[in-house]
Amino acid sequence: MSMIFTYFSLKLTKQTTLENSIKYMKELTEQMNYSIESYIKYMENISHMLNQNADVRNYLMLDAGTTEQKLAKKRVTEQIATTLNIREDIRNIAVIGINGRILLNNGVTINPYMNVREQSWYKKALDQKEGFAISTSHVQNIVEYEYPWVVTLSSAIQDKGGTSNIGVLLVDLNYKVIEDLCKRIELEDKGYIFIIDEAGNLVYHPNQKMIYSGLKTELITDVVKSKESYFITTKDNEEYLYTIAKSERTGWRAVGVVKTKALLTYSTIARNAYMVTISMLLVIAISLSIHLSKKITEPIRILEEAMKKSELGDFEAAEIEIVEKNEIGTLGKTFNNMNQKIHQLIKEKILAEKLKRKSELKALHAQINPHFLYNTLESIVWMSEGGKNKEVVKMTSELAKLLRQSISNGLELIPLYQEINYAKSYLSIQKMRYRDQLNYEIEVDPAIENVQIIKLIIQPLIENAIYHGIKNKETEGNILIKGYEKDEKIILEVEDDGIGMSEETRAHIFEEKETNLKKNGVGVYNVYSRLKLHYGQKAEMFCESELGKGTCMKITIVKEQEGEKA
Repeated sequence: MSMIFTYFSLKLTKQTTLENSIKYMKELTEQMNYSIESYIKYMENISHMLNQNADVRNYLMLDAGTTEQKLAKKRVTEQIATTLNIREDIRNIAVIGINGRILLNNGVTINPYMNVREQSWYKKALDQKEGFAISTSHVQNIVEYEYPWVVTLSSAIQDKGGTSNIGVLLVDLNYKVIEDLCKRIELEDKGYIFIIDEAGNLVYHPNQKMIYSGLKTELITDVVKSKESYFITTKDNEEYLYTIAKSERTGWRAVGVVKTKALLTYSTIARNAYMVTISMLLVIAISLSIHLSKKITEPIRILEEAMKKSELGDFEAAEIEIVEKNEIGTLGKTFNNMNQKIHQLIKEKILAEKLKRKSELKALHAQINPHFLYNTLESIVWMSEGGKNKEVVKMTSELAKLLRQSISNGLELIPLYQEINYAKSYLSIQKMRYRDQLNYEIEVDPAIENVQIIKLIIQPLIENAIYHGIKNKETEGNILIKGYEKDEKIILEVEDDGIGMSEETRAHIFEEKETNLKKNGVGVYNVYSRLKLHYGQKAEMFCESELGKGTCMKITIVKEQEGEKA
């Protein structure tokens, strides 16, 4: 029986080890995709601000040599130079007009031997209906005598009415950025990660030069054809596990490769542990059989009753009085020691859970996305370069208020009016960034302004409304923030008239995987988790949305009575 148990245990352990390894490798490749998507999204935001700059259109469309055209050219050149100075990960920035006008970096002359109109990134940008075209890794020779490896983001520049293309914006990202992101994934000597684009071209591979020179091969065709998220195959007389994660944003596939032999190392350790455990269990079973067969008396019944009390959690009543110094007495003494230790461990567990709850609150609070801070600081730099001193002063003042509120003290609970002031400062900054594209109103009942709530639950919902509702809307967008009391509950609402969301997306908005990595950023899940951690069942969060009409996020918190704690 023991041998049968051991056989099936080892088989199950091997299968479980392999399944856990597949899950782990999937998580690594998905993490790789998320890191690259976040970086590309951030770079697209920078490119978008350049693309939408009115000076760029004036430089390309106004008559050459006019004062206004020269000033526009100067401002665009200075803005490109500023961006290159503060972003070491950007190699080249170019504005290329269909009419032949070109601005490259801070005034560098374009390579006279390159025909930009024949470049794939130029053609893709003009063919792209909206958004940005992203290339695979390639050698860029737009600057004469320079041959850096880059990944190119390119987008069409349209006239003011958006009816026709007037040029192309090029942003070359250093290939080393992608390489560094991939190298952050630690697989030691067990395997590696590589990236391919939709067509199967290599974006990154740790042995890329060897593959291009024909000294090494990779199963790229098998990866492209695979309809599953992983497969196991044999290569160079070794069995390998391939896990695949495809990015919806870039179309790239992150592929993790690891030897199955290395993954099953722990299976061998488990096998040895099982053999030792089975041997020990046999010895213990035989010993217990001998002892129990000698004497079944009253002490056994007392011990059984004590165990039942311990099972029910009555540890103090489960203590046994040791009368005889025999085997049963020793067992009773051991039980007493075990009972005391379990009681102590439960107390320690309760304390640890309380500390864990506080740590989780702090960790969730620290997840607020820092990209808003980067974009705001870069907006301040560009406004300063453009001589917009009043706007610089106002945006800097509002940013200071935001930072003061977020790092001022360690209190989790703050008055509602402070949370509203924080949201106002955030909206003021976004209003200056998006101008006529964004309008907002705040309607909060003064009677609840001093109600204590956990901080930073409104601003993330506003951020979500802007970036996933208003930003992608063709016309101006509106946000309404409301706060009132109803049926002994504090109601907080953030409503927008943006693009809305599908029923499927709305149904998964509070799930960690969907929210944290894919569609909704960190904001919604962060707020939902902190509400549940602090208030438990006393707080609820709802989402109402319809495609093309907008979204309303609603928070309800049961109003606490005096002296009551959540």
